[in-house]
Amino acid sequence: MDFTLQKRARRPWRPFRLAILQTLLALFASSSALAGAWTLEPGATQIVSQSEAFESDASFDALGAPADGTYRKASFSLAIEHGLFDGITVGGRAEGRITAISSDGQDGANMGLAEVGVSVRGRIWRNDWTVASAQVGYTNASFQDALTPADHIQPTVGDDASEVDVRALLGHGFQTPWGDGWLNAETAYRLRFNDAVDQARFDLTTGMRPSGASRFIFMAQAFGTHALGNGSRSDYDVWKLSPSIGYEFTPSLTLQIGATQEVAGRNIEEGRSLFTSVWWTF
Repeated sequence: MDFTLQKRARRPWRPFRLAILQTLLALFASSSALAGAWTLEPGATQIVSQSEAFESDASFDALGAPADGTYRKASFSLAIEHGLFDGITVGGRAEGRITAISSDGQDGANMGLAEVGVSVRGRIWRNDWTVASAQVGYTNASFQDALTPADHIQPTVGDDASEVDVRALLGHGFQTPWGDGWLNAETAYRLRFNDAVDQARFDLTTGMRPSGASRFIFMAQAFGTHALGNGSRSDYDVWKLSPSIGYEFTPSLTLQIGATQEVAGRNIEEGRSLFTSVWWTF
């Protein structure tokens, strides 16, 4: 069967199916921008609550080789995006963390507000299947030492480095014999303050809603962070893979469950995490 765009354009049911696909894309395209390259319709709102548990039994040394150490983190975040105008989406996000560390026989823990951020995303170009956007965001990650019940050592809650994130986003939806899918790619320059090293970011997401199980959404994501070496601290690289599955309970409520594995890095914990997210749209 020919699945070219020309063939699809002649099918009478195409506008309805395309509308469903575009709604799906706005829900699950990415993680940095909640809807990826897609912007929300004016007046539409999307809220995502996520809980994540991270652990590491090793870290990376300056050469990128594994080193000893134990680190655990539980994070809780709430993010919201709202379609302000046609092609313009604004957003905000807050994250709290509980951290624990063990090193050289000493244990410590900490908890508090890790970061708060805002963003604006604007659509640059689109057609029925592809969209290009740009986004600017600011994050205040300088909250430190909110609570310090450490016995001997005290892990930090946040990175103590506010930052400006400027990113380009490209999204593409497609149809296959097995279901509707999408691909979302993002690249960003993250300007960081308080002597932290600037970063280049790379995010890639692909997903599909199977034809025979339309309430399920399957996703695979890859995240890359590369330090640009122009600061005195937080100089690290990390590359992550993250598969997940979503289940749509209602058209406005979806649960996502997934895992993340750090597969390569330099000067950062080699760890893994499990996460759950609740997506609510209205």
